[in-house]
Amino acid sequence: MTKKQLISKVGDVVGKSQFYGQGPVWNRDSADFVDVIDLQISKSKDMFTINVGVADKFVINTCWGLNGSGLVDEPACTVRARLGELLYGRDRWWSLSDSDGVEEVLSSIQNVAITFFQLNHHIDHMIDFLENDPAARRYPPGVIYLALLHYRKGDGDRCREMFNSMRLTGAWSKKASDILEALN
Repeated sequence: MTKKQLISKVGDVVGKSQFYGQGPVWNRDSADFVDVIDLQISKSKDMFTINVGVADKFVINTCWGLNGSGLVDEPACTVRARLGELLYGRDRWWSLSDSDGVEEVLSSIQNVAITFFQLNHHIDHMIDFLENDPAARRYPPGVIYLALLHYRKGDGDRCREMFNSMRLTGAWSKKASDILEALN
């Protein structure tokens, strides 16, 4: 199967759930969130995976100046996962030439990814997700997103405490400082 054919098949499946897209990226807009599906092709162009994420509009606006009206890319999402992680608890890539694998992915988008989106339309779930994601705790965006979710939930003191305890350097330190200043 070619990348173009796979994009078409995924587009047909996600279109039934009100996703719209451009190329290998699809979004679905709701009041406070944007759901994102991203088809990623391997460098060797023979394997693929599906990245999913939910962008909290307050978080992406505060952090990146995005309002969610344009196409949101998966790296900007507040919470992110790979379809294989949701299915098997580990990363998984599928072969473009494996029709059974393609069908598994299409079915899993409907049965697993959609559930992931629904769960993460709740701030408490997003907070739990980030607090339990080792990568989110290690990298500045995840820590900043977590602090902003606490702020959005109404816990400004916890948010400020988190920002003040961040050990960031360079551009991340400046970004965190600018965000905290804008919140005050």
